[in-house]
Amino acid sequence: MHPALLIQEILLHIFQYLKSGSNAKGSSLHALLKTCRNFKSAAEIICWSEVDDPRQLIDQLPSYQSNRSATNQLQIVWNVQPTPIFTAFDSQALSKYASLVKTLRVDRPSELTAFATLEQALKIGLAELPVLPSLQHLYWKESGTSNHNLQFLGLFLSSTLMTLKINLGGLNPDSYSLPVFAPVPRKCPNITTLDIQGYGSTAAFMVMVSEIVCACKQLRSLKCDSLTPDAWTHLGQLATLTSIRLLFDPTQLPRTFPTLFFPNSESITLETQSPAVTSSLLLKEARPKIFIFRTTYPDSQFAFGQCLPITTVLANLVNFCDKSLLESFTFYLGGNQPNFDSTHRSGEADLTIQYIDPVLNVINLRELNISVVGKVHLDNTDIQALATSWPHLQTLQLNIEFGWHVTKVTMDGVIALLKSCSKLKKLAMAFDATKLDNLPRRLQDEPWITSLTSLNVLDSPVEDPSAVALIINQMVPKLCELDYWAVPPNLVRPKKLIIEQRERWSLVKSYLRIIALADSKIWHTAQRINSGDTAIPRSSIY
Repeated sequence: MHPALLIQEILLHIFQYLKSGSNAKGSSLHALLKTCRNFKSAAEIICWSEVDDPRQLIDQLPSYQSNRSATNQLQIVWNVQPTPIFTAFDSQALSKYASLVKTLRVDRPSELTAFATLEQALKIGLAELPVLPSLQHLYWKESGTSNHNLQFLGLFLSSTLMTLKINLGGLNPDSYSLPVFAPVPRKCPNITTLDIQGYGSTAAFMVMVSEIVCACKQLRSLKCDSLTPDAWTHLGQLATLTSIRLLFDPTQLPRTFPTLFFPNSESITLETQSPAVTSSLLLKEARPKIFIFRTTYPDSQFAFGQCLPITTVLANLVNFCDKSLLESFTFYLGGNQPNFDSTHRSGEADLTIQYIDPVLNVINLRELNISVVGKVHLDNTDIQALATSWPHLQTLQLNIEFGWHVTKVTMDGVIALLKSCSKLKKLAMAFDATKLDNLPRRLQDEPWITSLTSLNVLDSPVEDPSAVALIINQMVPKLCELDYWAVPPNLVRPKKLIIEQRERWSLVKSYLRIIALADSKIWHTAQRINSGDTAIPRSSIY
């Protein structure tokens, strides 16, 4: 039996179980029980192929009060193996319960031979019966190298579909069955969220995805690879589009790149294999609040200095947007970390204040996340310039992906940042915690208000964990989370030094817990004294 029919029979047993209100003991399927703990509001059932009979699943369900009004929220996470559990199906049950399925997840399907069983059944007796007539969200993920499962995608397409996410995984481009996608524009005109990812996409595949995009008149969120000029033009005319994530492949870019108009897009994410895309892309009248750009430099470009300078890339990106509206900016320049001692490298991927300069004009910036594969050349003066430019900053993450290698920022730079950005809640940057310079006394004389609750020190050097803990406790009294940099597997600098610093920051974290505990006991003691209770608890003597 096809898994869709199998699902209907499982649903039948589940509803019969709920109706009977029978109790069950035992919990052999922990994953099922964990998923079903909120069964009264929205049932989520996982069909495990290891179970020979779905009644075993039903028997393991805990006793829940059935919520009849929530049955239309039923979700099925579908992970079925080739061997069908049943050999017969009840067409009446299929028609009765199929309309309850709103979400279908086909996660890494393998040899689903039962697909053919369903197709044959539809041809001989159920041709006019939709498989899942009320389906709204379809998630399909391939993991193999052939498309024998993808050919049955059309069985689940309908006009009710609003979300279509397809991950083709490792499929060979030559194996794409393009006719499979042909019915999508006709059958699914009401799609609002479209996410189609393919690796090594061919030109024909790009055309096919573009046709789907052009058919979507109510599209709100889009994630895909390169598109045809007609698709770009269509996107620019949509008034509903609010989120765009484009995975550019430079080999598929048209010679004459069209001008894009996204006045209603609140979030724009561009991913490309080459930062040179920014010099060709013409994104006009864009007014996003969130802008994310991710790219990677090939290793060969480090040796020959052929990279597009970061300052040019950032300027191209920021100039796309209305600077008065942009609130969140993320820039990621990935790749393998180069040898920092190499004489062939000209520093194209290093981060300096000059590279950040184009972003300084974004006056309402609330979140900045910049990570580059090179070194970071920022000092206290640079940090002060950032703080002055963005007084409303709430999140600042500088090279959280690759670390700083060597930092010129001291604790004074951190203090200046916190003073200027009183709303800053999340900070990730490296600073020299070995130079304290009588900070405890200075902090007592210069109190200020800070909202910082999360601090990631990355690869900051530290020598005296206890002293640093006292200073951090004075600097950031509301701190809830202190993190330090993990050791990347491809790190080129000595790991031993990084590990030693991590151990010291771990001690800082422990000291902060002790200080917080002591402050709590002192506060409670003061409260008792103020209330007239002068007795000293026995536990406080020791």
